[in-house]
Amino acid sequence: MDFVISKVAMSICALLVVSIIGGLVGTNMFIRPDTDLSGILDTLFENVQATVRSGTGSMMTWIVPCLSGGKPVELSVHNDFVRTVSEGRTYVMCLGVRLHFWIWDGTPLNDTRLEALDDEAGVLRAVSGQALEISCQRILFDNELKGLAFVHVAR
Repeated sequence: MDFVISKVAMSICALLVVSIIGGLVGTNMFIRPDTDLSGILDTLFENVQATVRSGTGSMMTWIVPCLSGGKPVELSVHNDFVRTVSEGRTYVMCLGVRLHFWIWDGTPLNDTRLEALDDEAGVLRAVSGQALEISCQRILFDNELKGLAFVHVAR
């Protein structure tokens, strides 16, 4: 009888140890926010590239996601790069495509006017749950049609 009681007691102790260690480690220990942030930017990169490859007139909507743990993400889109911030961590990626945040009014552009419009537009900011519209438009630039990539926060 003592043998059975000792085996039951050892089993209970083993279960307690496993549950305590499981509670200390938890599932969130294996989620790396910096890897999560890079995954978000990888997805944005793929969407921007797909829109640009689709050619002028193409458009898609992308919603800024939360981290896998549910924490919100702040996204700032600059002309040449994108930055994500969450839980005190930052991840930056160059998209390889110059992005524009202004709305073209149909007037012909040149390098000087393009730079001025980009400077005036500043930085595009979005947070988790907001939708970004990514488009490629044909713009009259130096008397020729040129495709430019645009990003706007959807309304």
